[in-house]
Amino acid sequence: MAETEETPDLRRVRLEVRRFKNHLMTYLSVVGLLFVINVLSGGFWGGHWWFLWPAAIWGVFVALQAVNLFGDNIGRDWEDRMVDRVLARRQQTERKGPTEPPKPYSPPEPPPAS
Repeated sequence: MAETEETPDLRRVRLEVRRFKNHLMTYLSVVGLLFVINVLSGGFWGGHWWFLWPAAIWGVFVALQAVNLFGDNIGRDWEDRMVDRVLARRQQTERKGPTEPPKPYSPPEPPPAS
């Protein structure tokens, strides 16, 4: 298979990523415009930030689309690092043998009153 030849699955994924990118850019542009309108209409001085409502609601849908598209890979590297760290700690503990239970926390004594 040549490098320039695309499989239908590759085309579909490429289209989904492009749609997500366009959706994200549209979201950021519209929310930015709503912010400017809110500031110019007195939101900055009046204290009512109404643009946050559409930004939050629409943001949930953008986040859901991201999770649907990248769901299995979001945080996978971090998760693998944490699993490796926990396994290494357990192996280190097994090599040391049984240990004493941790001592209960006791607050430091206050300095003497003068």
